[in-house]
Amino acid sequence: HVTGVQTCALPISTLYRRTLWRSRQWLRSAYVPVFMVPGFAERVLPAWNGWLLKEMFRRGAAKRDAFTPDLLARYVQAACQPGRLTGGLNYYRANARLGFEGLQLPRITAPTLVLWGDRDPALGLNLLDGLSSVVAEPRIEILHGIGHWVPHEAQDVVTTSLLRFWASVDAKPSLERPPLATPRATTTDR
Repeated sequence: HVTGVQTCALPISTLYRRTLWRSRQWLRSAYVPVFMVPGFAERVLPAWNGWLLKEMFRRGAAKRDAFTPDLLARYVQAACQPGRLTGGLNYYRANARLGFEGLQLPRITAPTLVLWGDRDPALGLNLLDGLSSVVAEPRIEILHGIGHWVPHEAQDVVTTSLLRFWASVDAKPSLERPPLATPRATTTDR
């Protein structure tokens, strides 16, 4: 049972496909084809001491002080470990495949909090148009003066929004692990 969904600057694939060619979103998404070619992005992004990765973080942020040089260096070092870039890039590759296949995802019925920066250079606000057609209970918070990296640029706002949201859906996040179920035989009617 899903009690709630929360996203930061993450478009719903159905709306992204619907909006991509009907707006300037295709210009904002010009980097995506580079991510589609397996092996290519994994070679290019870490090149020149991770310069492209650092620029993605810098240019995606509306607040220029969101990423210190030390933090960028740590992110690049972590991202350049074997397999890590591929994992992140596979998000784009899987969504592109879903788009090519025209897969219609089911409607999200759980309360959903969407945090979005109004100065996001990669994802326009128009990607939120029609959100209620795919999400039953959308709660949209537009963060003014914030770019793509919402949690880095607005930590306090994100924390407050998350606490308020999860309290409102009456879900108490827990760090405790649920007890392991004892395996038993079950039968199902098919």
